[in-house]
Amino acid sequence: MVDLSKNQQLIAELLGKRQRLHAYEIKKILQGVLGHGSVYQALSAMETKGAVTSEWELPGKGSEGGGPPRKYFQLTTLGKDLLEIANARDRATARAERRTKRSSSTQA
Repeated sequence: MVDLSKNQQLIAELLGKRQRLHAYEIKKILQGVLGHGSVYQALSAMETKGAVTSEWELPGKGSEGGGPPRKYFQLTTLGKDLLEIANARDRATARAERRTKRSSSTQA
């Protein structure tokens, strides 16, 4: 089964909100949350899974102009579905943990 890791889930959340970002932007936004190498590893794995697509943009295109070529990433339909599944799993886990805490506190 294809699934998203926690790092990939964070990146998918970001791409879901921002539509299209290059790897360095993702790294800057998630600085302190994910390490430099983790972002690139996660993006590579997500691309292999089909959760994101990428496209190189050459200098002079877009609003930024100049600079090195940038690889932009966008969440695919599969990526959106995987993110929805991961978020549902997290919500179910949180509910189960709350129930466990309630039942253990009433038994004490």
